[in-house]
Amino acid sequence: MATSTSAPAIAIGFREPEPGVPWLTYFLLAVNLVAFAVEVSVGAGVETADARTLVAIGANFPPLTLHGEPWRLATAMFLHAGVVHLALNMIFLFQVRTIERMMGRSRFAAIYVAGGLCGGVATLLFGHAAAASVGASGALFGVVGAYLAWFVVRRKRMDAETFAAGMKWVAGFVVLNAVYAVATPRIDLSAHAGGLVAGFVLGAWLAAASPGRGACVRAAIAAAIGIAIATTAVVALPAPTLERVYAWMGRAGELAGELATLDHATATTFDGLHVPPGELAAAVERDVVPPVRAFRAEVVAARGEVPEAHRALLDAIVRVLDAKLAWYGDLTDPARRYLAAGDAKAKREALMDVARELDAVAHSEAERQQ
Repeated sequence: MATSTSAPAIAIGFREPEPGVPWLTYFLLAVNLVAFAVEVSVGAGVETADARTLVAIGANFPPLTLHGEPWRLATAMFLHAGVVHLALNMIFLFQVRTIERMMGRSRFAAIYVAGGLCGGVATLLFGHAAAASVGASGALFGVVGAYLAWFVVRRKRMDAETFAAGMKWVAGFVVLNAVYAVATPRIDLSAHAGGLVAGFVLGAWLAAASPGRGACVRAAIAAAIGIAIATTAVVALPAPTLERVYAWMGRAGELAGELATLDHATATTFDGLHVPPGELAAAVERDVVPPVRAFRAEVVAARGEVPEAHRALLDAIVRVLDAKLAWYGDLTDPARRYLAAGDAKAKREALMDVARELDAVAHSEAERQQ
């Protein structure tokens, strides 16, 4: 699978508003740093995070997010694809501590949450089904959207110099991030757009409220709206099948998706066999083995149809199928049943090879399509 990161939100400085300690910003910085430490501790990598590890610990991966794991929309906001990705986003988060002071802690928190969640929803809607998306940029773009809305709604309360300075900062932010996105492959622009739009809409609504209890209530409602949008999305959107996820890689990807489907189907069939021990071998040979053998022949035949760089993936798939067939054979033969554990281990190792080759193919295809 390819890893689709949110582009680090590059910022330029702007004047400090009123004094105060932006504790929420510092708390978010700490959470992101702790999350990165967890990534490294589980083997995600420091310079460039491994896509499979990111998915395992909470990246926004559509086939899983839309298939019973909606919490990924939240956890993905605190994961990053390497130390550079983290550093640039954290530098920007530190810079926008001034927006927390301007808007107030409750409204800043609401926008951060809603922007991050809506950015993740935009990824589900418009991002690539095979990409795992991580990064705080959706939330940070939400903050920028709210900052822009704040200036637009409260234009009449500001002097011309303050308004011009705010607009100049927003323009610089947009231009710098647009240049970065064009120059950097595998950027999840949908998360940026989703966060920015959500931040602007909710920020305009919050900016219209007067300070005090009403503002806090509106902030709570804004956060609830973001959560409601995310909840609706994961319930209403169809989960992409593995075949669709891998199909963009071409024929090799299609076969990888079919392997996952076949593995599940044959396991279900095998578990459903309720026959006397003496009839197990015949039942497996009749009901379980034929589709595995047919698919193996299909994979072998396809080897000449795929690019040379994809053939190692097909070879790994064949090793999985061979180990699967050997496991069935040993399991149903009393004289060889003790060998079944070795076959199961061989299958697990071959599946790891498939995962590694899928990652390599996905990365090469993602770079080619940029």
